[in-house]
This record gives sequence, structure tokens and C-alpha cells, in this order.
Amino acid sequence: MEPHRGAGCHRCPKSRAKVDQAAATFNATDYAASPAASSVCNFNTELGKLRQFGECRHNDVLDGIAASTCTATKCGLKAEYFQTLAGDLTHDFTKATLKLTRTDAMINFDWGTSAPAAGLPADGFQIRWSFIHATATTEAYTFYTQTDDGVRVFVNGTQVINKWMDMAATVENTGTINLTAGVPVTITVEYYDNITTASAKLSWSSASQCKQLIPQARFAPM
Repeated sequence: MEPHRGAGCHRCPKSRAKVDQAAATFNATDYAASPAASSVCNFNTELGKLRQFGECRHNDVLDGIAASTCTATKCGLKAEYFQTLAGDLTHDFTKATLKLTRTDAMINFDWGTSAPAAGLPADGFQIRWSFIHATATTEAYTFYTQTDDGVRVFVNGTQVINKWMDMAATVENTGTINLTAGVPVTITVEYYDNITTASAKLSWSSASQCKQLIPQARFAPM
């Protein structure tokens, strides 16, 4: 869930106020007469970017502070690591062998050609991450994955991403779903590695949440 950050901290009013105060000194007439007016810059566009930048950095600081209070039972994801059944091209979890269960801080891994943990092969493994989360705002959230190889994402049992196939991590997959403020949801991410390199990343964004790798303090392990 999101016990470490109140809804009142979701925005950064002081940062926005400073940006707006500086913007108030802008003179549209002078700007129109300046060389900048014919460039690619647009004042309102750049102002919007600066407002968002301040809010994003503010939220990053809050996430960092929240992470300092995390423990294995308080934050993170339940992570189950499996060895794929030899010859199973479907990467069926019911046929795979569970080798390790632990709490991972976040989904941001690049194993290269190495095994993800002791007792697991470098090729032919699967991972299921599960966690509970409650957003601070009611809005549509977009989830992003970059994996080598396959990935599936479920929110309360609804599949929002389904790319259960061999692929490179350069491919970004997305899925969007509406979430209600304060209502806990169960999120499950399933992943498999076939051969050669392996990596996995999970990010999100919304109208009020800058795109980011989902940080440790936003997860509560199941």
C-alpha cells in the first residue's frame, strides 16, 4: 500500500508557487520581439515542463525519505523465483520448480548472462512478483515494462500487459487501468527468461504521477 506518503504530499505547492512567481515577471510583448520567439521554445510549454520537473523531484525526495524507514515486512514485493521445466516453451508456473522466495525492493534488474540468485540457472527461469498498493489519487495509471524476455502484469486479476514471448528489453510495453484513491489493489508481475541476457523493469505514471520506476516505499509485500 502507500502508508508512507500522505495525499497532501503528493504535490509540491511551494515549488509550483516559486515557478509561478518567476513566470509572473514574463512579458509577452518583449518575448514576441525577441529572437527566442522564432525558436522552437514556447513559453507555456516550457513553463509546464518546469512545474512538472519540480513536482517530480519533490516526489523523488519523499520516496527516498520513505525508503529509509522500510523493512522487509513493511515495503517491497514478494518475489518467487522458479526454474522453468526443461522443454516447456509455455513457461507455465504450475510446471516450474520454486527455488527461492524473498522480498525484492523493486523491479529494476539487469542480470546480463548471470543467474538471478544462487540455486537458479542463468537461462530458463521465471519470477512472480506480488504486492499490494493503494494510490493517493483516483485516476488512470499506466504501467510500463521493459523485459528480456516475457512479461505479464495483473491488477486485481485484470491483465493489463500480456507480452508472454521472447523479446529484447528495448521494447517498452504499456497497460492502463483506473485506480481509486485509498483502495488497496493486488498487483502481480510474471516474468520469464529464455536464453542469453535477462532483465526486468517496472515503471508507472498518471496525470499526477511522473513516470518513474516504482520505488520500494510504494510496495507492500503480500
